[in-house]
Amino acid sequence: GGESEKEALQNEKNAAAEKAKNDAVALAKKKSAEMERLGEEHEEVVVLLEAEKDALESRISELTERLANAEIRAAEATEATEALEGDDLLIARIQLLENELAEARESGGTDGQVDFLNSVIVDLQRKVERLERSEERF
Repeated sequence: GGESEKEALQNEKNAAAEKAKNDAVALAKKKSAEMERLGEEHEEVVVLLEAEKDALESRISELTERLANAEIRAAEATEATEALEGDDLLIARIQLLENELAEARESGGTDGQVDFLNSVIVDLQRKVERLERSEERF
């Protein structure tokens, strides 16, 4: 018996080693297939994200252009409104500023405030004169 028992143990050892090797190979194949699948999924996600990024960048440039156009239209509308309001609005502004100036002087406002209000009033008066001259031409 000792020899056949030794042989049986050797065969069992060989079988266990073969099984371990086969299990390891199967596991490696499974992991390799999983890694390949994950790599493909990753590529798909990257492609989708790049497409989404392109779409968003396109949307941003479209919105930027629309905003610029809206700002231009708003500026044009403001100019048109100011031209229509013309003298009356400027005269009202001048009167308001002259009142503020008088209050600033009475309440002992700083020289800076008084100078600032004076310069604004002078600018507005010049604007009124320019408007009046341009109206006389028409």
